[in-house]
Amino acid sequence: MAIFSSDPRLPRELECKIFEMAALSCPTTIPKLMLVARRVKYWMDPRLPRELECKIFKMAGLARPTTIPNLILVARRVKYWVEPLLYRVLVLSSAGPKDSGHGFPVMDDPLTLRLVMARKPSGFSRKTVKRIFIRTPNVSYEQMEWVLTACGNVFDLCTPRLSCRAIAHLYNLRRLAVPIDQFLDCCRTNRPHPILSNITHLDLHATSTGRSLMPEDFYQCLYLVSNLTHLALCFISQFQTAPLCANTHLKCILFVDLGPPSAIGDMWLQDPIVRDPRFVYMARRDFYSNWLLHGDTGRDFWALADAFIAARRQGKVERSRFTLSDEETSWLDSII
Repeated sequence: MAIFSSDPRLPRELECKIFEMAALSCPTTIPKLMLVARRVKYWMDPRLPRELECKIFKMAGLARPTTIPNLILVARRVKYWVEPLLYRVLVLSSAGPKDSGHGFPVMDDPLTLRLVMARKPSGFSRKTVKRIFIRTPNVSYEQMEWVLTACGNVFDLCTPRLSCRAIAHLYNLRRLAVPIDQFLDCCRTNRPHPILSNITHLDLHATSTGRSLMPEDFYQCLYLVSNLTHLALCFISQFQTAPLCANTHLKCILFVDLGPPSAIGDMWLQDPIVRDPRFVYMARRDFYSNWLLHGDTGRDFWALADAFIAARRQGKVERSRFTLSDEETSWLDSII
């Protein structure tokens, strides 16, 4: 009779429940249970749909870039999904291993970058690298040209040196942070590169050579950046502000100070620019960390300035206030 069969079979649903109960009651037995049969292994090790699994790993990588090297080791498919997230931000730093890069890749020099990218699939750097921060002044113009050609989809660049030839391939470049003298030298060439006209956010640092600059030169070069909407300056004592106030294309005029907001001089309290609704005077303490950590979260200094300007226009911040710090953002939390 069938009831005395040597190979009785339970209904598959009941069998599944029994194995799941056994696993839940004693998880240490799961490895042995998975050896019973292929179907039992499937029950003990259920697989998510590939699309959902991909989203979960990408969310984990975006939330904590420092975990990406470990996520890459999970499986080949996971490496394919999350490794591009790791290399979307690239740092060239002479500090080497001492520069953590907050989890993003840090290369000593362009040669190191070339060796790393040689082990990646063809076109990897062009497809994945979106933001580059160059912290070393020892990169030649020729080396920079190679780096920016290899990473041709960069939209955000911070560099101590600049040449029009180096940025010639960056058709997606929208944000540029550079010393003002390097910017002016690039603009003064016989044929300023049209890539400059694509830039919307321009952050001009103090001169890298210490040489004096003429305001007239600066404003003439600024007109070459025809789509510019956001301008940050950290050399405010050298320039007249009237041309900035008259520029109707600008949505944000940001004066940057390395000290606290209270350090603003009395002379600026009388300047007409403090009454311009687009004007912000910001104390920027750690530009490098801010650039690395907040560029993808919407909390970088540009976003803070935009939120501050909008809140002031809406009356959520006192209209007479124009100073803030990139470290103190409690006012932003209160208006969201």
